[in-house]
Order: sequence, then structure tokens, then C-alpha cells
Amino acid sequence: MSKNDAQQLKREVEKRNLQGHICIQDSDSFNDAVRNGIYGFPHKGDTKKISYFRSVSSLYNIGKDDLIFLYRKKGNCPGCQEINGPFRATSLFEEPDIFYDKTDSYPVLIKGKNTGWSRFLFEKAHPQIRSITNNYKLVEKFEKRKIWGFRHPAVINIGAARKKSIAALTTRQTIELLDLLFDDEHSTSRSYSINNIPSSRVKNYYEKNIDDRYSNKSYHPLTEKYIKNIVKKTNDPPRWEYKIYPYLIRGFRRKKSKLSKNLYEDFENINKSLLSNHGITFEKISENVVQEAIASTHLQEEMEILLSDSTEDYLMIMEIKKDKIDQDSIDQAENYIDLLSSIFPKKSIFANIIGFGTETGIVNSRKAFINLIEFDIQGTHISFSTAREK
Repeated sequence: MSKNDAQQLKREVEKRNLQGHICIQDSDSFNDAVRNGIYGFPHKGDTKKISYFRSVSSLYNIGKDDLIFLYRKKGNCPGCQEINGPFRATSLFEEPDIFYDKTDSYPVLIKGKNTGWSRFLFEKAHPQIRSITNNYKLVEKFEKRKIWGFRHPAVINIGAARKKSIAALTTRQTIELLDLLFDDEHSTSRSYSINNIPSSRVKNYYEKNIDDRYSNKSYHPLTEKYIKNIVKKTNDPPRWEYKIYPYLIRGFRRKKSKLSKNLYEDFENINKSLLSNHGITFEKISENVVQEAIASTHLQEEMEILLSDSTEDYLMIMEIKKDKIDQDSIDQAENYIDLLSSIFPKKSIFANIIGFGTETGIVNSRKAFINLIEFDIQGTHISFSTAREK
């Protein structure tokens, strides 16, 4: 791959604030995935469990034309235990092609047992596909915090940490990964016999179902309409915060949607005084969206949503509480800010805590950095406003 090709792709990522996504792929089904341009992970479609909404949110985190990197798990072939790419998320209908297939009816890929699949379509971002052969150089980027917010793909699902299939990168981190992927000293080209992807088989299946969006209850294109239908069912699931993940992430990532317009008006008003003192707007600090980022590999806790500008000079932690905001919620946000400030002393770090109002007697001693937010559900719309301390 020529240096000009690499620079052109990196300029596009930077100019359009594109993000990247590292996806964990079983080695046995890897070739099938890349030859057809479809990624998926098995997942039970239980809408009463937060795991379903976390799964859906990880797909909503994929923006139009975002870059995709596949980490091929352990095996006995070239490219195993390496990050492969670059690919690009497709948008056949002007939106990222993300969907949930409850019946596991798609004829490609290894099937799960009595489960559905969370899936998206992708294409090549460049004619040449490469993989990072020197994992020590990738670890070096983690150790220097040039890439952070998740564990190395080789250990992301090992131990007590909650299992993940997709990890989002910021714009800056995506460029860091491209630098390594395009470095001939630490990466190499791969011959996967990939022609035009997504394959006609994939596109035919997707287009057939997307036209019949909501009459087929087993197949759910993850559109804005799908989120609004979830919000409308106020008693399913019983815990409201399940719904807030996809609602916020979809709104922040699709800035031209109606949902996004109302969402940004609310959060701009809430955070205007907090952010203006630091010379930044909410629109700027939410250029990148990362679900479930970790501040350190030594912690199991995850920041539910992390926002940043494209260069990561400014960070905003979003914590979503199942009940009213209590003192523990504020203390946790303060601990996150302190920890991240010690790791990144040059970054400006803020927090928004969202809940069912506030408990009596709480004290927010860092109002210059932390905002308390309450919400209200009206039909298919969720509104947000500043919560009062009692």
C-alpha cells in the first residue's frame, strides 16, 4: 500500500471525524465474513435484559462510513491473532446497514444455537487488505495511551471482564491504528480473495428484509424508528435506563436526524455554561462517541458513554443511573475525573450524570465540571433538563 493511499484515507478520517471499530471474529468463520462483507455475533433477543440493549447500542455506535477492523482470533493460518483491515461500514440506504436477526435465518456464517445475531454490512476501504503482524507495537500504543478505552483484542474477553464483540475507537485512535496498519515494518498485505463486498447474496437478503421493516418481527433494521418504538413501550423493559443507551448513542452519532436535533438542543442548553468557560461547545465535545470505555485496564468498571472531540483534548463522561442520582453517583464521577486527569493531565474532563431526578441531601462540589441531569419520556421522545439539588 503506497504512502499516498494511506495519507488519503487518514485525511478522510480526520476531515469527516470518522471513527473505527475493532470487531472480534472467530477464525473459522473469518473467511466467510470477509468474502461476503457481513459481521455478526450471536445474541439472545431478550428485550427485558440490558445485555440486549448494550448489544444494539454497540451497532448504533457505528456511523456512516466508519472504518472496520477485524481481529481474527487464534488459529493456524496467516492473519490469526492479528487486526485485519481496513474495511468500511456500508450504507446502502443512507444509514449504516445494522440490524438484529432474531431467527438466525441468514444463510451465511456459523450459526448460533437457539439465538439471533447482531449484524452489520461492510466493504473494503482500500483494494489492499492488511494485518498488523507485530502485536508488541500495538501493545506499545496501548501502554503510551495512544490507543485506550478498551483492552487489547487478545485479552478483551478473558477473565472477569464483561464480554465484548465490538470496541469503538475515536478519530484520533483510528488514525493511530491506520499508521500501524500501513507500516510495512510491522504489518503485511493479506490475500483473502475478496472481490466486491458486500456480496450480492448479502445485499439481496438485506434489501429484501429492509423493505419489509416492521411486518417481519424477527428481523429488525436498527433505524431511528426502531428506537422510538422501544421508547414508546414504557413498561418493556421495566428499567428505563436500558433504553437510554441506544437513544443517546444513535442521537449523538446521527447528527442530521430529528432525534439528534432535539437531543442536541437539550444537552447544549444543559452544558452551555459548563463548557463555554473552557472554550468548547457540546457539539464539538461529542464529535466522537464511545460506548463502555474503560479508564484503566486495572478496573472492571466501565464509563457507560464517553464523548470527545476528534483530537481528544476534551472528554465528557456520561453515567446513566437506574434510579435517582445519589451521592455515590457523584462520587463515582469525581473518581473518574480524577483518574483520567492523572493519566491525561493536559485534557479537560467533564461529566454528565443522568437519572430520575436527585436524592435529598446530595452535594455536587464540582459544578464547574459535573452536571446533574433528569429526563422525561413523552411518547417516543425523551427530553433532558438540569436536575435540581434538594
